[in-house]
Amino acid sequence: MVKLRREFKLILFLVIIGYGLAAVSEFWVYHEIQKRLRIEISGQYDPLVLRPSFRVKKASLNWDEKLKVLDGDVVFAYDLRDLLIKNQIRLHVRGEVLRVQFLGDWQKIQGIRETVLNRFDLRFALGPEGMKEIYSLQIDSPEIQFGIKESSIKMA
Repeated sequence: MVKLRREFKLILFLVIIGYGLAAVSEFWVYHEIQKRLRIEISGQYDPLVLRPSFRVKKASLNWDEKLKVLDGDVVFAYDLRDLLIKNQIRLHVRGEVLRVQFLGDWQKIQGIRETVLNRFDLRFALGPEGMKEIYSLQIDSPEIQFGIKESSIKMA
């Protein structure tokens, strides 16, 4: 009976440590995304329990005078192995029904200023200096259909 209690306490302690590390890693990744991509993120931060991911509800993102998300929920998932081993953050960013505004050169290239993205799905690696590699990108809206599937595009 005493041995069972000790094992239960050990398991409970490990679960609490695991939750604590997950919360710290989510908070750290949230701030590293902003710092490394020079992106401002605001909205309601919502950690997703038992998964290395978090959601920003009613998100407002401003990415370095390229793209501005005006409204919508955005989910950020990351790979803990890459975070610990390679000093990079492998991210999966996705959202549906995102109201966005193109800025600067992106506005000129797309020829539109504001649209609603029915689906946005981006997988990429974020290194110490910014975006390192894009693995896939899918954008679907009435004005834009764009996709890069299972590729690897290295960033200069």
